[in-house]
Amino acid sequence: MQEPGWYPDPYDPRLERWWDGYAWTAQVQSATKGSNPVLVTIAVILALALVGGGIWWGLTWKNQPAASPSPSATSSEATPSPSESPSQSTKSEEPTPSKSAAPSPGGTASADTVKVNRPLTPNPSCQTFPTHSTGSIDAQGNLSLPDAFSLPAPSGYVAQDLKFKWLTASNTIAKQYPGTSWVSLLMVAQIDGGTINDAKAAPEQLLACFAGDGISYTNLTSATITAERIDEANGIFYARAEFKDSGEHGFSGDSVGVLARKTSNGIAAIIYTVAIEDSTGWEAIEDSLLQFTTS
Repeated sequence: MQEPGWYPDPYDPRLERWWDGYAWTAQVQSATKGSNPVLVTIAVILALALVGGGIWWGLTWKNQPAASPSPSATSSEATPSPSESPSQSTKSEEPTPSKSAAPSPGGTASADTVKVNRPLTPNPSCQTFPTHSTGSIDAQGNLSLPDAFSLPAPSGYVAQDLKFKWLTASNTIAKQYPGTSWVSLLMVAQIDGGTINDAKAAPEQLLACFAGDGISYTNLTSATITAERIDEANGIFYARAEFKDSGEHGFSGDSVGVLARKTSNGIAAIIYTVAIEDSTGWEAIEDSLLQFTTS
């Protein structure tokens, strides 16, 4: 995995953008003299790969920053602190610009492969279905749904039968946050027919449905797409958003992710929510997601 650092901005050759070890951030600076134009070309996407058995390790789900880079003793300007910044930098902690190799490209995706800090419009009018829902973990400890996905259930999550009217089928597990009504969810789902029928567009469409259904997030203050991954070759697509809430439950909101693929019947998806402040929950969800298989 490419180390965190400054690399040529895939969106604007006049700038450099901070790579946090997992994704491009909103953090930019003026490009230094002598930037290699070849690096500008190859820096546009993340390395994506599909490992046997359906495991797609190219996705990285962490909302937490990577280890902070070495500080610069000669920095003259503080680095901004976006939500996915590599560190909560101060004037003396600004990372030193680096000219090492840029993150390697995968496939033939374009600069639109990764989009950071793009507003998401909640959709209150998503198509609804007679939903078949369940909450179950099989004998092998997996969360599964036929013709969709299977992945290990993280520790601390229990079966929870929840209905989402914009899904045709779902299997859900949940972790209750102590002392609150807030929960972290992980589900495998199917959408058969209807308006959500393109796997590439499905992650963002499902995030918009989740944000706008009027049940899941009743005090939503903002929704922002923070990352997207596109694996055209293997037909796997992913988007992550940050849903900010009023905070009355003790959390500022959730990071919500959707991974989708096309099936013979429609769209299969993995959907998760984790409180933004729940770093331990992030580790558990990530470990599970990195082991998914298609079923």
